[in-house]
Amino acid sequence: RYVYTAVKQSLHSEELGEYQSYGIRATMESGEVGFVSDVSPEPDFVERLCTLCNENQLDPEQLPEIVEDFLALA
Repeated sequence: RYVYTAVKQSLHSEELGEYQSYGIRATMESGEVGFVSDVSPEPDFVERLCTLCNENQLDPEQLPEIVEDFLALA
């Protein structure tokens, strides 16, 4: 069983300087099996996506494409 969780990150970019964003971590009992950094600065948005991933037990290998599709719909 996969568990998807939002991860708060402190990041830096040339354009924005220091900023806060949320990534998504996929784990199993054996440990981390996937991670996408800097999904959104909006925690509710990332939590909704984690909930969908958990409910549907999506494959962590597809996580980057899932994030991209979800962002396109926003």
